[in-house]
Amino acid sequence: MKKGLLILAVALLAVGSLAAQAKPFADTKIFALEMGTGFSYDLGAKASNPTQTVSAIFGLSDVVQAGFSIIKGDTNAHSFNLVKIVVFPLADVGVNLDLGSDSTFAMVSGFGLGYNVFRNSSGTLTTALQVNAQYLFNDISKGNLGLGLNLKVGL
Repeated sequence: MKKGLLILAVALLAVGSLAAQAKPFADTKIFALEMGTGFSYDLGAKASNPTQTVSAIFGLSDVVQAGFSIIKGDTNAHSFNLVKIVVFPLADVGVNLDLGSDSTFAMVSGFGLGYNVFRNSSGTLTTALQVNAQYLFNDISKGNLGLGLNLKVGL
């Protein structure tokens, strides 16, 4: 499992490096704050709850970003602290890999996809409205499927 995630992370970075030679796609060059809302569906418990997300994002290259995310849900099963790497293989499309823990400090892995519905740049300030979907899990068959809408403001 860990070896598979490592291979996926290296593959995402390789794709991002190749895409960076063509055209920059990332919406954050230096730093951004991201806030969002959504819901999480727990496949094991068959229950859903609303969630709120706060993230700090750092631009690593023209197509790669890394950051920290805190997802808080109404129950402990839907709350996570994550480190994420995001690669933008296409304009306004981000693929992310997540690692971290849930509220019981159990290790959590995951992956996701985001799409910038709206993006505006004014000088160095950039704002983006993003729709995203992600799957976070301890056990891959009993994970959490999350859907949300995030607002990102950054440089």
